[in-house]
Amino acid sequence: MLRPTPAHLTSTVVFSGFLAGLAMLLGWRYIAQRSLNLVSPPPPHGSDKPGYMVVFDYLEYRSGPPWWPAVLVYPLIGLGIGLLAAVLLVAARRLGRMSRRALLAGLWIAIIGTGLLVGATTAQMTRSSPPVIEVAAITESSHVVDPAEIESATGPLVAGDPPRFASVPQTPALMVLGIAAGILGGVAVQFALHNCRNRRDHDT
Repeated sequence: MLRPTPAHLTSTVVFSGFLAGLAMLLGWRYIAQRSLNLVSPPPPHGSDKPGYMVVFDYLEYRSGPPWWPAVLVYPLIGLGIGLLAAVLLVAARRLGRMSRRALLAGLWIAIIGTGLLVGATTAQMTRSSPPVIEVAAITESSHVVDPAEIESATGPLVAGDPPRFASVPQTPALMVLGIAAGILGGVAVQFALHNCRNRRDHDT
């Protein structure tokens, strides 16, 4: 069987990185720790009021986190990391005269490494700049909080906010998600290339 060409290696790794970047959008929204922005009641104005106190019974979700610019940033990060990994793999192919078996092993190492780096980069970014949701402080004395929610909470309870999978630590979860998405992208590209090669051979 033929050795993978530079074009095949590049397309596979780059697409894997792109898919891992897309998956990070889900991780950013549903796994990453969130920051809360209180929009109601509005903070008091005036330079003579350095601080203020809000008395409330519970927090209620209003909106967010906004998809822009995350919908652009994370896929681009995946593309960039995938492209870098592909360049290194193609360079190793040319300099090392690798066998087909070694190239395939290197390809999957590059795919897994790309997903891992995309997940780790996303984890670092969401720690330094977490997704923000807007909340309102609601006064309603009849509101009752489920004790089970209090025990399982890893942050402030917000009624009606988008679900967040907080049972797994953020960084490992994002890295596993990146690896899984990268592998899925690699399998998809390899399957498509295999089918194209079979059709071409059948036509000739």
